[in-house]
Amino acid sequence: MIKPVKWIVGLFIITSLMTLGLFIAASQFLKPNNLKPIISQALSEKLGHPIELNGDLKFTLTPNVSLSTGSVTVLNREGFKHPMLASVENIELHMQLKPLLKKRIIIDALTIKGAKVFLETNANQQANWIVDKKKNDEYSRRLETSSSYVKRDNLDLSIGKILVSHSQIEYLDTPNNQMLKIDNAQLTAKQLDSQLAFPLDLSFDFSQIENNKTALVAKAKVIGNLKFNKLSDLQINNADITTKILLSNTKPIDTNIKSTVIANFLKNKIVFKDSAITVNQSLAKGHIDLQLAKKIDLNFDLKMDELDTRKFVTTYSHPLSIINPAFAASNTLALNAFHEKINLKGKLNIKQILINNLKLANVAVNVQSERKGINFKSIVAELYQGFINGQAYLDLQQATPNYQILGRLDKVNLEPLLGSFIAQAPLSGISNAQFDLRTQGLTQDQIINHLNGNIKFSVSEGTINGIDLPYYYYKAQSLIKSDENAQTENRNLTPFNSLSASFNANKGVLENNDLMLTAPRFRMTGQGKINLPLNQLNYQISAKRLTETGEDKDKIPAILKISGPFNDLSVLPDLEAMAKPAIKEELDKQINKQINKIFKNDKESPNESDQSPNVEDKLNKEIEKGLKKLFKF
Repeated sequence: MIKPVKWIVGLFIITSLMTLGLFIAASQFLKPNNLKPIISQALSEKLGHPIELNGDLKFTLTPNVSLSTGSVTVLNREGFKHPMLASVENIELHMQLKPLLKKRIIIDALTIKGAKVFLETNANQQANWIVDKKKNDEYSRRLETSSSYVKRDNLDLSIGKILVSHSQIEYLDTPNNQMLKIDNAQLTAKQLDSQLAFPLDLSFDFSQIENNKTALVAKAKVIGNLKFNKLSDLQINNADITTKILLSNTKPIDTNIKSTVIANFLKNKIVFKDSAITVNQSLAKGHIDLQLAKKIDLNFDLKMDELDTRKFVTTYSHPLSIINPAFAASNTLALNAFHEKINLKGKLNIKQILINNLKLANVAVNVQSERKGINFKSIVAELYQGFINGQAYLDLQQATPNYQILGRLDKVNLEPLLGSFIAQAPLSGISNAQFDLRTQGLTQDQIINHLNGNIKFSVSEGTINGIDLPYYYYKAQSLIKSDENAQTENRNLTPFNSLSASFNANKGVLENNDLMLTAPRFRMTGQGKINLPLNQLNYQISAKRLTETGEDKDKIPAILKISGPFNDLSVLPDLEAMAKPAIKEELDKQINKQINKIFKNDKESPNESDQSPNVEDKLNKEIEKGLKKLFKF
């Protein structure tokens, strides 16, 4: 925005200087075309660029000043890629004479057709529109910091009508391998006065090219009432700014801003005051402040009714996707480039956010850019009858962004939360959780494969869907002993009173060794791994029945193996794990039984002298019988 405005001002200066030259021509009764070399030389010396007047000059002095030019070319200096700095196909100017003699500029009409401006910053950080090295260094210094440099530019100016058509501006940023281009610019403004607001109608196409690839394409239209008492200090009342932005692999982003726009181009500041901003039917209200420098400061305070991310992304390749992998993969460096150019600081309040099928309500986010990335200092939201409270940090120092997310969930209803990501939620109940997670990447696979950190959660009064653990408990115990009251029907459901576990995550694998589940008449403990990259689970559950008073009823627990892909889990008794306590119990039982039997028959107390090979043989035979009975299966 700064450079186009400065060059529009430059066109005014050129026009004024040309008018002055034509005054001299008229005073000497010479034809304007005869003075083209003199005018070109004077303008070239003034602006520091060679200027060519290629067309006919037409000029009248009375009763008003009229000026018409053919093509005008401003040549570029050495060290820059484009041969021209600027060119104009035609300029027509109609100006009142008497006010001009009193240092007032009253222009009845100004028409500029086919203006082209080619701005460039070369590899040496030199700007082609600045000639003097000292001025160039001052310009660079002002870009490094948000300068408060101001000079007086009061102007007594009135213009009846301005028409700018078929114009374009290109800015080549060589150090960053980037080009910004405004094309098909059309401007209509009437009754311009430095003291009054006047109607403005501006439209143009915009494109951004990075590393020889088109990164962004947009169409924009600005309607409003422009007011200024300085060329550098502008205000657009009742501004209505409409844009359509096209990015690869996303839906078009339709944006409309209704606002009061206040701009000061010497202070490099633009303010969108009392704004209503609509992005793909999502409405935000508030204000945005832009401090334009080499790195833009963007301060905001916005409130939204709803933000639906599905209106921005074309497709989700996987039900668990939050970010479209195709879009993310092709724009891995987009966030890095954004952070390098913009400092963020602000507040965002949203009544409802939809991320794929995930819903959050009354969301309050406090965000601020930091040296290495973006800090979401506070994230508070309502989440399925509960709350989420946390913070996140986005580290943009690497080519692939790194994240750290920590916080807690309070009294969140698990079933709709998990159902937002997968078709059938494996758990239900009211959950509390604490988490501190770190990961990196932009695609779902990258984020999951690099997941590290820890999670601790508890769930009350819920169910495990798809697995009936009491049923498998009885199946396992039936291998050792029969139970007339055993459950014979698989209900594919495990109701529980409480469930708690803590996990350590390492490269997407969650490891747990303290799972505890209490259910009606059962207590279960477990340990195992959840492999998120492979979508697999491998767990061992130890289950015991409880008495009515809550005490263990089983001396030998049922040990179950739960393994396989998430959508096709198998539950089997762990015979090896169950055999160890069973063998020990039976050995103890048979040893005691046979010892008592042997010494009862002998009617003597055992001592070392009485133990003989015959006694040991009898004991081993009885133990063998007991083990065969135990392992009847």
